[in-house]
Amino acid sequence: GKVLIIVADDLVKENMDATIIKNNTERLQNHVDTVSNAGGGTVHIPAGTYYFASSGANLRNVEEYVILCKDNVIIEGEGNSESSGTILVPYGTVSLEKGGMDMFYHNQYEDSNFTDPDFLENADFKDFVIDGGKVVGGTYNSSGKGFMINLFKNCDWENVTVKNTDGT
Repeated sequence: GKVLIIVADDLVKENMDATIIKNNTERLQNHVDTVSNAGGGTVHIPAGTYYFASSGANLRNVEEYVILCKDNVIIEGEGNSESSGTILVPYGTVSLEKGGMDMFYHNQYEDSNFTDPDFLENADFKDFVIDGGKVVGGTYNSSGKGFMINLFKNCDWENVTVKNTDGT
């Protein structure tokens, strides 16, 4: 089958304007969805620092997330160097009952009240940094991760740095 490659050059770097952050979030999710719906491939994020907003909360409403992961999608940056790589920054304020904001999320099992044990499959992550240090508010708990992924098969992480997060 055809393997789709999308270069996410429509994301805006180095800008914390609320509208731009919202647009970055929507655009990255759309790229992930498009690649998954096409049967798989890569979303390539050029070097730079990108800020993202929450796009939702989990079923129990205890953590927010930026991107819902999809099957057969590789998220690829241009390295995990602090000075020249691709840096993804969840940004914003979470309410007190929530612990934090995850950059990448997949937890269909819990979010279906444990009725749909859906595995994230063939989703790879490589060559980027997640910096969770720009999320404020919330109560410390194990949420607020670079990756909150429950149930996965054949997923690989390579050259990825996660820092300044409450959880993993």
